[in-house]
Amino acid sequence: MSASSWRRVLMVISAVYLLVQIANVILVGRSIGFGQLLELGDSTLFIQLSSKPWLSGELWGGGGIVFGYPVLLKLFGLGFGMLLLQTLGSAAAWLVLGWEVFRGSHRASVGVVSAAFLMVLSLAPEVSYLHQFIMTDSLGLSGFVVMVAIMLRLLRTGSQVACALVIPVALVWVEIRPTNIVFVLLLSLVAVVWAARSRRRDIAVLAAGGLLLCAGFAVFHSQQRGQVVTKWVVDVGLDDPEIRAFLVAQGMPINETVLSLGDGAGISGDYAGRMAADPSLREFNKWVEDESLDAYTKWLLRDPAAFTADASRSFAASLPEKPPDFIIVGQEFGKKITPTARDAVWPIGGSIGSLAWVRPHLLLGLIVGYTLVLATVVLRLRPKMWRDARWQTGWLMVYILPVHVGVSFFADTVEVVRHGLGAALQLRVALVLLIAWSVDALWVGRNVQPTVGGRGTSSSTRSSATEGLVATTVDSDLNSPALPDVDVSRSNSVPSSTRS
Repeated sequence: MSASSWRRVLMVISAVYLLVQIANVILVGRSIGFGQLLELGDSTLFIQLSSKPWLSGELWGGGGIVFGYPVLLKLFGLGFGMLLLQTLGSAAAWLVLGWEVFRGSHRASVGVVSAAFLMVLSLAPEVSYLHQFIMTDSLGLSGFVVMVAIMLRLLRTGSQVACALVIPVALVWVEIRPTNIVFVLLLSLVAVVWAARSRRRDIAVLAAGGLLLCAGFAVFHSQQRGQVVTKWVVDVGLDDPEIRAFLVAQGMPINETVLSLGDGAGISGDYAGRMAADPSLREFNKWVEDESLDAYTKWLLRDPAAFTADASRSFAASLPEKPPDFIIVGQEFGKKITPTARDAVWPIGGSIGSLAWVRPHLLLGLIVGYTLVLATVVLRLRPKMWRDARWQTGWLMVYILPVHVGVSFFADTVEVVRHGLGAALQLRVALVLLIAWSVDALWVGRNVQPTVGGRGTSSSTRSSATEGLVATTVDSDLNSPALPDVDVSRSNSVPSSTRS
């Protein structure tokens, strides 16, 4: 098949995928009566903040939480508008990633299969269920997918547009979900090394912008009480005798009113309101504002080995062999907090998405091991292919996965399963990129050499390539029997009249 034929195949797959997502919007919309989305965890706090006036300081971060999500709730509402944003925003993100993987593939068939698998992966309940809730998880995962797509584009082409998009996208992503700041910091450090080696001014500006964003975030949020720490102190600390004794030793005031905060299920927004309104909780409220974060940090890091083990167990919990409790139809956990919560809707394509997600631990472990060994062996066979964007991005995500796991656990030890989904998704996307790269590298053969300009170019047009990040290409005839498929990278960059 020709490159244009494979492209048409992917266009059909993309259209079907988009129709499935639109059908899910209608299905969920009818289920909720086109009213408010479902609540879970800190939904009430987001709703409270979104109801504040536009000029209110609480809306713009004064409520102890980043302003991104409450502002979006205020713009799009608590119902169908937000459902559209979260579902179609996710669909757009996965389409962009899929097409970028396709464009970066030397063989069109490899690109089409990889892109289609990513789209199916996005239909897994672990991802698609989150669109139905007033929570940051859906947009947070979509932001991650967009960031990966931008990284692939930047590494593949050296695109100035992609470079310019990184900082604003990162800013929105962090304001939706604060723990993403660690991911941005790591990428900024990588950009520093890249700029130092390549002496590219645009990458240096990118690195400086990323570090400035991280510094500004740290200064701003160091002055605020996080709802996560409040929730941990009340939901976990007051109920656990060992943690409670530790917190008292750290200066936490204790009385019957304080202990009553831990009775039953609650949310951090309710706690903050009660502590501010009740005079008997004044000292406790001040301690939470001034010292609880230090106590939380000391408790978690008191034993680094135990912290690592706990973080690993929380990551394993986010890789269950069945859909996690919070997305099982019926929403038992949600009903404990909000008794009127409606049942979540099993999305169209959820069953096939579950297969792509790969839940059995043994099977997932075997796939991880096989992929890492395969990618390592293939690199020895095709050493010039290491500059491929899929290789670099896939391994980067593998390298920083332990950091992501630790940060997710540190950021919220109360709901570790839900907060571990970001790392679980990161692992799966990395596996897809590395497998696609390995198959592609084996298929193109040994006759590969790096070229300038990002996109692969043939030897006849290599001198005219624009300046950018180095990528790889196949320097052989497209009609060669050894290359039965079509080189997408070449077809994207070389006019048909110049090919023989």
